[in-house]
Amino acid sequence: MVQTFPIFKRSAEVVAAHVDDKSLLLHITDWVYLELNESGSRIWELLGDGRTLDDLVGDLCREFKVDAQTCSADTSELLEMLEAKRFIQRG
Repeated sequence: MVQTFPIFKRSAEVVAAHVDDKSLLLHITDWVYLELNESGSRIWELLGDGRTLDDLVGDLCREFKVDAQTCSADTSELLEMLEAKRFIQRG
């Protein structure tokens, strides 16, 4: 059996603005606001094309020079929060 991994993508109900190294996100249906730091902003940017967790971790490890285990744990935590608040969805 082939194992498939979920692809995460940004919700169409979210608008974003970038200020310096931060992203400001607003869910226009729920009126929930989030502010993402530099690494969170980069994840948000990468999610525009839809990515798996493994894709994100690979890109982030190269860009931020962080170890894969730490990156995977931190990225998973952010994805879970974004999904719970409906800022992203699995596709």
